[in-house]
Amino acid sequence: MSDAKEKKKEYDRKRYNANREEVISRSVKWRSENRDRWNASNRKRRSENLEKWKAWAAKSRLNNIDARRESDRKRREKLDPQKEYQRNKDWEKNNPEKLKASRRRRRENLTDGYVRGLLVNRTILKNSDIPQELVNIKREHLKFQRKLNDKKQ
Repeated sequence: MSDAKEKKKEYDRKRYNANREEVISRSVKWRSENRDRWNASNRKRRSENLEKWKAWAAKSRLNNIDARRESDRKRREKLDPQKEYQRNKDWEKNNPEKLKASRRRRRENLTDGYVRGLLVNRTILKNSDIPQELVNIKREHLKFQRKLNDKKQ
C-alpha cells in the first residue's frame, strides 16, 4: 500500500476507536433505513467473492460449533411438547406468587386467553376454535355481569 493509504487507514482506525458507539449506532440506523440496499450489497459482495465467503462461513461454523449445538438443542426442546409442558409445570411450581398475579391480571383485564378459556372450559373445543367476535361478545357480557354485581352490593 502507498504511504497515503496507510495514513488514511490509520486515521480512520483512530477515529473509529475514539467514536466507536456513535459509528456503530449510525451504521445500525443506516442499515435499518436502507435494508434493501444493504442486502443487495451483501448479495453482490458474496457472489463476487464466493470462495472467500464459503471459507469464512466454514471457519465460522467450526468456531461456533458449541453455540450451534446449544441452539439446536434448545430448538429441539421447543419442538418437544412433553418437555415444554414439564418446563411450564416446573415454572408454575417454583413461582406460585407470579402465577397468581398473572392469573389475577388476566381475570381483571379480561384478556382474550382468559375469555377463551371460559368459553372452552368443559368442552372438547380448543381456544383456536373460538372466533374473535364471540370472545368480544363474551367479554362485554362479563363486564355487564360485573357491573350488575357491583350495583347489587
